[in-house]
Formats: sequence, structure tokens, C-alpha cells
Amino acid sequence: ANQTLDFKVDGTAETVIMGHTTKGKWSISDDGKKLTLESDGKTSEATIVELSKNTLILQVDKDTKMPFVPAN
Repeated sequence: ANQTLDFKVDGTAETVIMGHTTKGKWSISDDGKKLTLESDGKTSEATIVELSKNTLILQVDKDTKMPFVPAN
């Protein structure tokens, strides 16, 4: 299934997972190693494995890495 994360410049985010849309806020730690996403009253944190113009790879737990690519 397609999943999207739309990170906006103003620190807001919109995620679409399994057809469910959620709005929230995002931030990157000062050292650039952690991405925090707050939505629906929950906070999740992932380690940034790679971040470039064309790729975002997040490690969400010990065994799971999630690659993302730009929609456009």
C-alpha cells in the first residue's frame, strides 16, 4: 500500500497510511540524527539513516528501516 509523509516547511506534517490521513508536527533533533513526529496525541521518533534531496531512510526500530522518495 502507498504511504506518504508530507513534511512542510512550517513544521507541520501530513501522513497517509492505509487510506487514513493524519496531521501533526515534525522536527529534527539539533544533531540531525532523529526525526520526531507528533500526531493524534502520540509522539514517535525515528533515527535518520539517510537524508538527501532524493531519499529519506528512517530506522523505526532495531530491525525496520523505511525508505521514502519524493512524490514529484
